Amino acid sequence: MSKILKYSKEDFIKLINSYANYISSSNERSIDYLKSESIDTDKFVEEGINRIRQIKLRIAAEETMKEMELSKSVKDRAIEKVKEILSKADFSFASFVQQEGLVLQNRNIESFTEKDIERTLINYYFLKFLDQNKKND
Repeated sequence: MSKILKYSKEDFIKLINSYANYISSSNERSIDYLKSESIDTDKFVEEGINRIRQIKLRIAAEETMKEMELSKSVKDRAIEKVKEILSKADFSFASFVQQEGLVLQNRNIESFTEKDIERTLINYYFLKFLDQNKKND
């Protein structure tokens, strides 16, 4: 008379897990197992590396898009701030430069046109607001 052994689902899962642990316990065993299953390990590794590169590129693209969106909103804030400042009747660019401690490449600020002043102020506030956002993050 033969013995009928009863194994539970848990016993079967434990057996599979122990086999998987055995196979993956060393690099050589893993490679041997994959080759025994007719899996090209070099191609497998290459596909994995390519997938990782794609994920990295996607993440970098998403970060770039976020930075561009942030930059646009920061630039819009800077433009609004400059419009507000320039609309004041008592605004003096020379006083502003001195008060804010701006270092300008062209030290002859008397020769600045209204566009030069506006562009300089927008750049200044853009960098200032961008720096504030980075500190807040």
